[in-house]
Amino acid sequence: MGNGYERSGGAAIGRKKNSGEKGIFMQLPPTPFMFAVAASIGIGALWAAWSNHDDAFALRKVAWVERRWGRRSSRTVLALLGLLLLALAVSFLTFP
Repeated sequence: MGNGYERSGGAAIGRKKNSGEKGIFMQLPPTPFMFAVAASIGIGALWAAWSNHDDAFALRKVAWVERRWGRRSSRTVLALLGLLLLALAVSFLTFP
């Protein structure tokens, strides 16, 4: 290959010629811990919105939404936040 990388057999992981660095052909996510944290918080937010858990609505930002637009709107905002965090968690696995 002309870009300074060589492929080893049928593997998709490249290796730079004359060095020990890995290429950019395919890599595993650097920190599955970030996936676990984002997924846990997202699932927790969805659970709090679904179960109408009072402790979740005592948080300052969620309480502001509740005072301004009511409990139903704050539950919707919390559920959307949970879905966004779950999408972020999936993106950590999909796009390294």
